[in-house]
Amino acid sequence: MRLDKNVPNVATCRSLELRMIRCIDEMKEQVRRDVGLSVTDAQVERVLAGKPCSVDDDARGIIQKQGRFYTERLLSAAMEAGFDLKAIPVVMLGGGCSGGQAQRLPQDGLCQVFALLDDRVNAEGFEWIFRHLSGVGSS
Repeated sequence: MRLDKNVPNVATCRSLELRMIRCIDEMKEQVRRDVGLSVTDAQVERVLAGKPCSVDDDARGIIQKQGRFYTERLLSAAMEAGFDLKAIPVVMLGGGCSGGQAQRLPQDGLCQVFALLDDRVNAEGFEWIFRHLSGVGSS
């Protein structure tokens, strides 16, 4: 969603069907096919976030490569939805945000990125919207 003069422009809201859970499942399957290992979600998430993890180097490379492909698809989908990420600042949040941080590259040319890494940010946002729309908790 684009902000116009600090106000959310609902007409520009787009939901991209590129969920992180699907990405992780695809990565796990690719590792299983290529090297015969069954890695866990937690291992994939640690590799994507650039954290130490007890996976073999071949599996790590596959996960990193697939993570980069996912990031490219995500950026491309946002651009196709009408958001010029090279011209406007980007706020990233949600499950894939922390893993996506390590997958972004300078050549992506993103204007400015603000990453909201708190894993509760989506729930807190929806809670705020509910309170705002329903009048619950307002004076």
